[in-house]
Amino acid sequence: MSVKGTRLLVLGLVRLRQPVHGYQVQHELTQQWGAERWFGVLPGSVYNQFRSLSKAGYIEVDSVEREASRPERTLYRITQAREAEFHTLRTEI
Repeated sequence: MSVKGTRLLVLGLVRLRQPVHGYQVQHELTQQWGAERWFGVLPGSVYNQFRSLSKAGYIEVDSVEREASRPERTLYRITQAREAEFHTLRTEI
């Protein structure tokens, strides 16, 4: 799958499930949707997209979950300024 396609899937799931953390998106794409088989999305590419989208200002930290029995998890949401990017990417793919 192209980087643009993976980016669209990740951005779309963040938009749909927000606030959401990387593992939730990775799990849904690979375990529930089977995106590894039909779209070539690898778990590591999901986390790379989170970093890339965050750095580019498409998503932002919503909050951080802290539970004693789990590692800290950062929840993300799509930025208001970049909501339109989802629609632009969707029409390009």
